Amino acid sequence: MEFWMIIPIAIFGFIYIVEKLNRIEKKNDARLKRMEDKLKLITKEMGIVEREPEINKAEINKELRQLMEEGKKVKAVKRVREAFGFSLLEAKQYVDKL
Repeated sequence: MEFWMIIPIAIFGFIYIVEKLNRIEKKNDARLKRMEDKLKLITKEMGIVEREPEINKAEINKELRQLMEEGKKVKAVKRVREAFGFSLLEAKQYVDKL
């Protein structure tokens, strides 16, 4: 008899936890949306233009190899920094590994 009493309590507890997590998720989504809106306003006010991310890594690597063959290592490092947003050291290491 006691076992059958535990099942509804466990189900109720599970539903309660799921609902609580849903509320937390909604609250976090709303907070994230507000932060994104603020960031857009800040970037607009400062005149920062959003860049499209470079998607095709193979094309970039091909371009980098070509620059390296031409002896333009500095341009290759600059291109890596533009494409991937790496620091100077990270970009140099990336080019050296090619």
